[in-house]
Amino acid sequence: MARFLVRYRVVLFITVAALVAVCATLIPLTNINTDMTKYLPDDYPMRQGMNILEEDLPGMHEQLRTFGTVFADGNDLIPNDLPRALIVGFSLACVVLFIMCSSFMEVILFLITIGFAVVLNMGTNALLPSVSMMTHMLANILQMVLSMDYCIILMNRYKLEKGFGLQPVQAMENAVSNASASILSSAFTTIVSLTMLVFMKIKIGADMGTVLAKGVTISLICNFTVLPSLIIWFDKAIDRTRKKASTLSPAPLSRFESKFKIPLTVLFVAAFVLFALLQRRTPMSFSPDWDSAATEGGPETNDMLLLYSDVDDQRIPALLDSLKTDPMVTTTLSYPSLVQRPLTADEMASFFGDMAGDEVSLPAELLPLVYYAQSHPDRSERFSFDELLESIDELREKGLVDREIDIESLFKAPAEPVTVEQETEDASQAEEEKVEETGIVLIGSVEVVPPPDEEDTEEDEAPVEYTRFTYEQASTPVTAAELAEATGVDKSMIAMVYRMAGKARGTMLPLEFVTFVQEKVLTNRRYAAMAPKGSAEQIEQVRKELEIALAKGPGEEISPRGPEDLGRDDKEAGQEEIPDQIWNDDTVISSEGEAEVEKSPEDEISPRGPEDLGRDDNELSPVERLAEMVFSRHRYSSTRVHRALRRAGIRVSQEELDLLYLYCGAKQGFDPEMRLSPEQLLNFVADTLIHYEAVAPLLSDSLGTAILQARDSLLSSARILRGNGWSAAVVMSEYEVEGDESFAYIERTHAKADAALEAPHYWIGASEMYKELKDGFPAEVTLLTLLTVLSIFLIVAFTFKSILIPIPLVLTVLTGIYAEVWAVGATGQTMYFISYLIVQGILMGATIDYSILFTSCYLRARKTLDVNEALDLAYDTSLRSILTSGLILALVPFAMSYTMSDAMICSILKSISAGASTILLLILLVLPGVIATLDRIVVPRRLSKPQSDAQS
Repeated sequence: MARFLVRYRVVLFITVAALVAVCATLIPLTNINTDMTKYLPDDYPMRQGMNILEEDLPGMHEQLRTFGTVFADGNDLIPNDLPRALIVGFSLACVVLFIMCSSFMEVILFLITIGFAVVLNMGTNALLPSVSMMTHMLANILQMVLSMDYCIILMNRYKLEKGFGLQPVQAMENAVSNASASILSSAFTTIVSLTMLVFMKIKIGADMGTVLAKGVTISLICNFTVLPSLIIWFDKAIDRTRKKASTLSPAPLSRFESKFKIPLTVLFVAAFVLFALLQRRTPMSFSPDWDSAATEGGPETNDMLLLYSDVDDQRIPALLDSLKTDPMVTTTLSYPSLVQRPLTADEMASFFGDMAGDEVSLPAELLPLVYYAQSHPDRSERFSFDELLESIDELREKGLVDREIDIESLFKAPAEPVTVEQETEDASQAEEEKVEETGIVLIGSVEVVPPPDEEDTEEDEAPVEYTRFTYEQASTPVTAAELAEATGVDKSMIAMVYRMAGKARGTMLPLEFVTFVQEKVLTNRRYAAMAPKGSAEQIEQVRKELEIALAKGPGEEISPRGPEDLGRDDKEAGQEEIPDQIWNDDTVISSEGEAEVEKSPEDEISPRGPEDLGRDDNELSPVERLAEMVFSRHRYSSTRVHRALRRAGIRVSQEELDLLYLYCGAKQGFDPEMRLSPEQLLNFVADTLIHYEAVAPLLSDSLGTAILQARDSLLSSARILRGNGWSAAVVMSEYEVEGDESFAYIERTHAKADAALEAPHYWIGASEMYKELKDGFPAEVTLLTLLTVLSIFLIVAFTFKSILIPIPLVLTVLTGIYAEVWAVGATGQTMYFISYLIVQGILMGATIDYSILFTSCYLRARKTLDVNEALDLAYDTSLRSILTSGLILALVPFAMSYTMSDAMICSILKSISAGASTILLLILLVLPGVIATLDRIVVPRRLSKPQSDAQS
C-alpha cells in the first residue's frame, strides 16, 4: 500500500486537488439547520408534537421562530468575525509548528494538507440532508486541531528514513509503511470516539459526530495522498529552510516522576474520584441564553404552543383560563377562546383593547347597539314618539354621531301640511318673499302686524295701547274650529294644541289658549321644535293684545285694525306629491301594550283652511294625525312613523329614523349578559353593519376600514391555529426560557393539561425543549461515557495486547475531563451541554493518543532499560510530538475564543482549550509516575529488563 501511494502520488494529488475545487463550490450549498427540534429524540413528546404540527398545521410550523425553537436562517447565523478567528487560529498553529518543527517549509506543507482536508469536509457536508449551525461553525476548527499530529508523525518518520541515506521516494515509502501504524492508531481512536456520538438519542450528537468523524477520515486520507507528494516535491526546500530545533531536556521531569511516583499515583486516584463526584454539581445549560447570532432577535417572552386534538376543543378555554391565573402568564390564545368564545359587551371591549389596539377599538356606547342589532335581525321594534325624542339627545350626548346629521329636523313640522299641487320649497320661498315685502311675520296663516314704531309718535303725545281684539272676542270661549275660523290659522295646528290641553271637543278662552302654548308647548324643547321660527315672539305679541283688550272692558274702541281686518295669507301653499311607501302594516302598540289597528289615511290630502271648516272633526288631517300619534304615547313601527312624517310634510329619511329605532331598541332591549363571539361580531360588523346606511354615520371611514382589516387579520391569524384534526393554543409568559422556576412552571402546565384534556396532547416551545433535554441528558451522558470509554478501552487493549494498560490511560483522560467540568461550575458558571458533549466525546479520542504514544515509548524502552531510564527515554522520544499536537489543541481554541463575539462559540472553544490543557498536564506530569508505579502490572515480565540487570 505504501508503494502504491508513493508511486501514484501525482495522480492521487491531482485527483484530490480536483475534488477540492469541486467541494469549494459546494460549500455555499450546505443546508445549515437552525431548528433545534430536529435533534430531539423521536420518543420525546415535543418531537412527536412537531411531527404532527408539521403535517397538520404547516402555517403554524412556519411560525416556530416565535417560540424560540428556530432561531434564524442558516448563513445569517455565521458570525462575521469567524474568518478572522480562523486566521488567528491558523497563525497560532503556525507559531507552534515553527517553534517545534525543524524546518519552516514543513509548516507550510502541513497547512496545505490540512486546508485540503477542511475544504473537502465542508464541501461534502452539502451532500448531507442538513448540518447543524453549531457543527458548521466548529467542524473546521476541530478538524484542524485533531488532525495536525498525523502530519507531524509522517514528517518525523520521513526525516528519520532520510537520515539513513535513502532517496526521497524510497524514504517516503518507508515512512508511510513504518508510520502508518501509529497514524492509523491515533486516527482510529479519534474516529471511534466521535462515532460514539452517533449513538446518542439527542441527535445533535449524531450530527456533530458524523461531520467530525468524516473530517478526521478525510484528513487521514489527505495525509497519505497529498502530504507525501508535497514532501517529495519540496524536499530540497525543506532542507534549505531547516533550522535548529528547540531542545527539550526531559531529565528533570523523569527524575521527578521516579521520585514521587507513589504519591502521584495516590493523588491520581483521589483526583479521579473527587472530580468524578464534583463534576456532577456543575449546572448544565441547554439554552443559548447569551448574546449570539443565534439568540439575536429572538422572542422577548417565553411562548409555548399546546397541540391538542379537536375532540378537546370545548375544554381549551377553561384550561387557558386556569393557566392565566399564574401572574407570570401574560396572554393565552386559541381558536375557540380567540374567535369563538362568547363574550359580553364589556369583555369584548377589553378583548379588542388587548388584541386589536386603539385603532379598531369599538366605542363602548356602540357595542350594545351592535349586540342588539345582531341579535334582532328582523328589526320589528315599535316605540312611542316620547321614546324616540329622548334618544335624539342621548345620541348627541354620547358622541355617537360623528357627522353632521340634522336629527332634530325629524320633528320640525312645516308651516302647512303637504299638498299635491305645489312643492314645499315653493311655499317656503313665497313666505319669505311675503315677509320681505310686507314686514309681516306669519303664524300659520295669520298676519301679525307689529305695533307702530315709537319713533313715529310725537314726543309729547302719550303712547296708544294697540290691540286687534275687542273685549268680547278676548273673553268668549271658542272651539278649535271657531278659533281657526276667526284667526285663519290652519285648524290642524290649533286642534293639536287643544288636544294637548285636553280640550279636543271643548272650548278655550283665546288668552287661555295663548298661555297654554307659551307655558306648555314652547317651554318643551321637543314641542317647540315643531313650531315655526319666531313663534314665541309672535305668541307673546298676541298675548299682550288680548290682555289689553280684556283690560279696556266691553264697549271700548279698538284700533282700526280689528279682527275683521286680520290679514289672511293669500298664498296658495301647495305641497309636492309624496308617494305613500308602506313598509309595514299599520298595527300600533299602545303604551299599555294593547294592540290596535289604525287605518291608513289617503295618500293625497289638501290644505285645511276656512273653506274646509264644515268637515267632520273626526276626519283628521296628516298633521292632526301626526299630533294624535305624538300625544297618544302609542308605539309605532319605523315604517309607520316614517309614512306619517312624510304625509305631514316632514322630510326625513328612513335610514335616519332606523338609526333612532336601533338605538332605542338597544337602550331597552340590550342585555348586559348578552354574548357574542369575536368571530360573530366582526363578521356582522364587517358584512352587515357597516353597510347599513342608518349606522354609517356612527362609524368613521377610518374605523370602518380598520374593522375590515382587523376582521381579516384576526380570523386569518386564528385559522393558523386550526388544523385537520389538531389545533394549537398559545400560552405566553414572562418566565425565563430556562431555570428552576421555568421548569416548575412547565410541570404545572403539564399537570393542568393532563387533568383537563382527554385526548393526547403535546407542548412545543423553547422551555419545553430545554426541559426535555435536561430530563434526558443524564442518561445521554452515561450512555456516551460508557460507549466512549469501552471503545477506547478496547482499542488500547488491542494495541498493547493487555487489559490492564488501558486502565490508567483511560482514567487519566477522564480525570482531566471531570476536572475541567468541575472548574466551570466552581467559577459560578453553567456549562453548555454541547460543550460537555465535545469535551467528553472529542477530547477522549484526541488526547488518548498522547497517552498511547508515551506508554508505547516507555514499554519499548523497558525492553532494555530499567524504570527510571525508560521514563527518561520515553520523555525524550515522545515529548516533542505530544507538546506540538497538545499545544495546538490547547492554544488555538483559546486564542480563537478571544477573537469572536459569539459567546456560545467562545464557551465551547474555551471548554476544549481547558480540557485539552488539563489532560495534557496530567499526561506529562502524572501519568508517567502512575505507569512507573504499576510497572510490574503493565509491563509483561518477558518483555522487560530486570531491575537488577539494569542496575548492573
